[in-house]
Amino acid sequence: MAPGPVKALEKKKKKKKTPQANGTREEKTLNGTLKQKLPVREGTRSPVPVDANDTPIDLILTPPQAPVRQPTALSPEAVTVAPTCPRCKRRRRVAVYGGAFDPVTNGHLSCAAEIVHSGIADEVLMVPCGPRPDKPNMSTTAMDRYVMLQIAVNTSFSPGFPVRVSDIEIYEPRAMATYDLLSSLRERNLGVDYMFVVGSDWLQSGQDLRQWKSKGGSTGDQLVQEFDFLIIKRPGYDLPNDLSIFGPRFSELSLPHGMNYVDSSISSTEIRRRVAVSQQVRSSLSHNASTSADGLLPTGVLAYIQRAGLYGSHSYQR
Repeated sequence: MAPGPVKALEKKKKKKKTPQANGTREEKTLNGTLKQKLPVREGTRSPVPVDANDTPIDLILTPPQAPVRQPTALSPEAVTVAPTCPRCKRRRRVAVYGGAFDPVTNGHLSCAAEIVHSGIADEVLMVPCGPRPDKPNMSTTAMDRYVMLQIAVNTSFSPGFPVRVSDIEIYEPRAMATYDLLSSLRERNLGVDYMFVVGSDWLQSGQDLRQWKSKGGSTGDQLVQEFDFLIIKRPGYDLPNDLSIFGPRFSELSLPHGMNYVDSSISSTEIRRRVAVSQQVRSSLSHNASTSADGLLPTGVLAYIQRAGLYGSHSYQR
C-alpha cells in the first residue's frame, strides 16, 4: 500500500474531536464565534444542560439586561412636574346649597349653575332638607323632594357638570341644623372644604347667624368661624359694603370676565300656587295642570308632580 493514503487516514483520525477532560463541549455559532460551554452527560453525544448534581435543567437564554441608571439631579426621574391647573394646588371646594326645594324650580338650577361658572367652588351639592318645624304646612315628603331634585339635575345639566344631589337629610326625622350638616359632611370627606350658600334675605336687620343653634346648643359662633359663606344677592335685599359684620368668612358671588349674574326670582311658593290654580280651572284635556307652571321648572319635575298628585293636582290618568 502506498504511504500517501495511510498518512491521510492518520490525519483524519487526528482531526476527530474527542470529549474534553472536564466533561464539557464547546459549541460555536454559524460565524464561528463561541456561543457557550455546556456540561455533557457521560455516554451521550448531544449537550444536555445539567446542574452540579448531574440533574438535567432547563436552559433559558435571556437577552442581557441594560444596567439600571440611577437618577441624577437632572434626570427625568428626579424632576417633579408642577401641575398646570391652579386648582390642583389647593383642597377641593364644595358649595352646599340647602333648602326645601318644594318643588325645585329653574331659579334653583340657575343659581347652582352660576356658582359653578363663578369658579369659587369646584362642585355644588344640593341638599333637600328633612321635615322643618318652621314649615308645618309642607305636605311633600323629603323623598318626593329628593326625587324631583334628582330629575331636575339629571335632565338639566350635562353629565360632567359638577352639580350633585345629596340624600344626607332625607332619612332624618327633622331637618339638620346648618352647623350639624356641614360638620357631618366635613367628617365624611376630610379633604374637602365646604362653604354654605345663603341668600341676602337671610342677612337683613334682625337676623344674626351667630344666634343659630344646633343639636349641640348655640353653635352660631362656631358656624361663622369654621365655614365659608357664599352670599347670593336676592332682589330687594341689599348688602352692606362691609361683609365682615356678619363674620370673617363671608363673600358675595361674582362672575369673572365681566359676566353678569343671571338672576331668577321664581319661587317654589309661586309654582305650588300655579299648579293648584291650574288644576281648579281645568275643564278639558287641552287645558291641563301644566298651563301656568310649564317653563318655570323642568318638564320631568312637572310630570312627576302630576303623576304623584302633589300640590293639589290629581294623579295622571288616561
